[in-house]
Amino acid sequence: MKGGLRLDRKAGWEEGGESGAVIVPGNPAESLLIQMINHAPEVEVMPPKSKLSQTELGVLTEWVTMGAPDPRGESKAFEQDYWMPHTWRYRDYLIRAFNQDVPYDQFVREALAGDLLERPRLDPENGFNESVAGPGFLHLADGHHGVTDLHEDEARVIDSMINVVGTAFHGLTISCARCHDHKFDAITDEDYYSLYGMFRSSRLHYANQAESKWTKERQGELRSANQELVRATLENAAGGVTNLGGVMTEVRKLADDADLVQSWRKLNPKDGQPRRLFVMNSASWPRRMRCNGLRLYTGRDFNLSWRA
Repeated sequence: MKGGLRLDRKAGWEEGGESGAVIVPGNPAESLLIQMINHAPEVEVMPPKSKLSQTELGVLTEWVTMGAPDPRGESKAFEQDYWMPHTWRYRDYLIRAFNQDVPYDQFVREALAGDLLERPRLDPENGFNESVAGPGFLHLADGHHGVTDLHEDEARVIDSMINVVGTAFHGLTISCARCHDHKFDAITDEDYYSLYGMFRSSRLHYANQAESKWTKERQGELRSANQELVRATLENAAGGVTNLGGVMTEVRKLADDADLVQSWRKLNPKDGQPRRLFVMNSASWPRRMRCNGLRLYTGRDFNLSWRA
């Protein structure tokens, strides 16, 4: 690996290569990586034969300004680890919610049912659906791999979710209601299993946060593009049908060519019997041409073959 620099993992860009650290988190001007991709005269430029677009340069510069966080988000943190993609989106959602002073009751609704709200909260700057990211905290539950009892592991994970909901929004644990009603609090085992049923019937999915207006515009563009694709496909098919008559004319010429028939007879003798070449016209033409053992594939439906 040239220069000893690895950018495919956080430890690599933090440690740097033979030239030392290439990123100064929060300071793109002092970061060697940013200088290299901007083709600064005093450093070795990257990429060497081209330059990134202004958009790409801006993204990398902003990333370093943010502190160069690992864009892959966190993991389930169990033995061999597997990733929890897009976890950082919930983190950013949480920060925005605090900065925008979202009312607590609204925050709770988004946390438990943000993807079901008829009138979701929209970001004031870009119009994106903020509420739909609320239930993302449930994705932060731990996860095991290679479990021996799937049902037991499922119960363990859901119990953890319920416990987090209780401590976060009630200020007390409600996990003991898994077996019995709380002795002093108004929490019953029916409450516990109502939450259990809600979480058990939920599934992880990646929602589209774009505002409905933007989504409708893109859908309109896709429909127009699809119509254009269909039109071009039909025009191409029509051209093939138009040429079919000429193709069949040439095939019939071959069938009537005595010299060609004689040549094929010499190449394909059978019992000394002469052969004739014919064209079979049928609604169920196979999509190939056969001349004894020789197959000639075509784009149209007809069969060229030998008969005694």
